[in-house]
Amino acid sequence: MKTHPLRAVVASPKPKPQPQPKPTPLARAKPRKAGKKKGPPPPWLGDQALTLLLAQYDFDSVLDVGCGDGLQARHLARHGKRVTTISFESYGAYRPDFVGDFEGFASDERYDLVWCSHALEHQANVGQFLQRLVSFVAPGGLLAITVPPARPYIVGGHLTVWNAGLLLYNLIVAGIDCREARLKVYGYNISLIVRMRKAELPALRHDIGDIERLAAFFPMPVQQGFDGRIEEINWERPRSADIASLDRGAHAATKAAPAIAAAAPVVDAGAALDIAVFRALPVPHKTDLDSLLAVTTAHCPSGHVMEFGVFRGRSLSALAKALPERSVHGFDTFSGLPIPWQRSADSVYPAGHFDTGALPDVPANARLWRGEFGASLPAWLAAHPGPAALLHIDCDLYESTVTVLTLMDERIVPGTVLVFDELCDWNESGVYPAWREGEWRALREWLQRRPHRLRLLARGPKFSAAIQILAASP
Repeated sequence: MKTHPLRAVVASPKPKPQPQPKPTPLARAKPRKAGKKKGPPPPWLGDQALTLLLAQYDFDSVLDVGCGDGLQARHLARHGKRVTTISFESYGAYRPDFVGDFEGFASDERYDLVWCSHALEHQANVGQFLQRLVSFVAPGGLLAITVPPARPYIVGGHLTVWNAGLLLYNLIVAGIDCREARLKVYGYNISLIVRMRKAELPALRHDIGDIERLAAFFPMPVQQGFDGRIEEINWERPRSADIASLDRGAHAATKAAPAIAAAAPVVDAGAALDIAVFRALPVPHKTDLDSLLAVTTAHCPSGHVMEFGVFRGRSLSALAKALPERSVHGFDTFSGLPIPWQRSADSVYPAGHFDTGALPDVPANARLWRGEFGASLPAWLAAHPGPAALLHIDCDLYESTVTVLTLMDERIVPGTVLVFDELCDWNESGVYPAWREGEWRALREWLQRRPHRLRLLARGPKFSAAIQILAASP
């Protein structure tokens, strides 16, 4: 049976819409008046995604699938990018590098960015087309897809209709882990940017129940019947310095964070781990939060980023802003301490202390999970497979820290970073003389059960410290 070719086409340029019915304009804004030389250029399809990529990512080689008249490709080239263009046919004077069906394109190169704007809606076999796009993305590279949002008007060549939820669903079914995808709907565009990471999919029935089976790979909570008309996920990045660089598949540290010394001490740690080895570490940062962010941006591997003990969301928000491409998960009762916290002979925080009365406002890529850790975490783990990248343990209590380390035990793997917010009162300030019975005791007991080789990354100026798991000790 003859299959439909995988046509690499683009929706621009478009013929002018017929008077009736009158659709929403598809592409560029109205031309500027004659003689007007100043002001921004008119927008084109996928313009915000292209702008975001150029502003916030480091990449060199681009495969533009469905380049049309070459407008986006020429814009990329003006920014120094090496662009290979594909289109089903030539438009006007522009000549793509390859003209014809996408299935006929062959190249040994794998590209830092595969850009596909307004071509997916033309495909009769969406899954096959997506798989072919993925095959040209370099390991750790970027895939950027833009499709038009669903409209009631039938347009020649548009074989499928889209909303943001359907786009995510189709990419995940194609084997793409979209937990850290960035997405925005604007004008005649649904744009999605994702750094390539393969999703190890469960067996699918292509029926009811599949949404729940794939829920771990979505960037937001989903269930059967969820509303796919999503406007934006993880799109905004507040600091221009927080740029994840593409180094042939590896994330580089952000420019904003000081580097951690490569010669950080390595220890084989069991119950005999001595606090003195932490005291000897340099203290390069003014606050414990600065230390957390430096460790995060310099050492955070692939996997889940999780905070235990959110309170008003200050550190969770900072983590989310430092890692805007990733989902950051915060766990807390938000009703205060479950039991009293004995800080010293004269200082006891009662149960309920730190009650916020409401959930804090956090960035869009931060997700809050309410409840005691022993109740909320098992359900979360069942729905979110994969290793832990970073655990920020701000539990205060020995009992809560034990719960976290016990439940996360199988997810703590070589590369996982553990940051303890109250490991020790480094200055013996008298604020927390009972530190030996808190997070420090829980860590020592966990290492006694599960000895590991550790890298001591850093400590904060007051209470915090960070370690990285290297391997299980023999």
